[in-house]
Amino acid sequence: MDFEVVPFVRIKDKKMYSSFDDSLVSAKDLAKEAKKDSMLYLLDLDGISFDRPNYELYQLLAEWFVLWIDMGPRVSGDVVDDVFAGAERVTVRPELFYDIDIDVVRQMTECPVFQFLEDEGVSALPHSEGFILPAGKNQEFKRDSLMSQLSLNRPVFVILENPSDVAHVKDLGCSGVLVEWEKKELFEGVL
Repeated sequence: MDFEVVPFVRIKDKKMYSSFDDSLVSAKDLAKEAKKDSMLYLLDLDGISFDRPNYELYQLLAEWFVLWIDMGPRVSGDVVDDVFAGAERVTVRPELFYDIDIDVVRQMTECPVFQFLEDEGVSALPHSEGFILPAGKNQEFKRDSLMSQLSLNRPVFVILENPSDVAHVKDLGCSGVLVEWEKKELFEGVL
């Protein structure tokens, strides 16, 4: 598997933002700037925080992108809805989806299911396709050890803010990074 740089947009209050700095972006603008069928990670804060996913927006974006949706599913049916709305990969958060059975979800959707690990204290689910780790403020031994250990058997993607950290996560065996849409060229330039 080649190292992947996957851009993300945040969805909050039914609006899309291309960065953590709340830079608004439209679906039309994203489509103009992107290669057809490139991967886009949707970090849907409406779904994660309030259980109000933006399915209409997913369907619109699915016309241009291969979607990886992180909307905080709480039951298996939410994952099925993600797939019907255009997801080709789904991220689950165990703190929201308490009784998840990844095998059942995968059988229902035939879609790779990744687990978001908020911190080192969360247990890795045994049958998830891979893992998403949030950006660390510094490169601590414990976090590095976790990335290295998890990436031995499954893909690990790390949310990064600084392109200079790419070499470090690659050295740890990670499969890719999730980056702000606005910074995708900066990250692609360091590969």
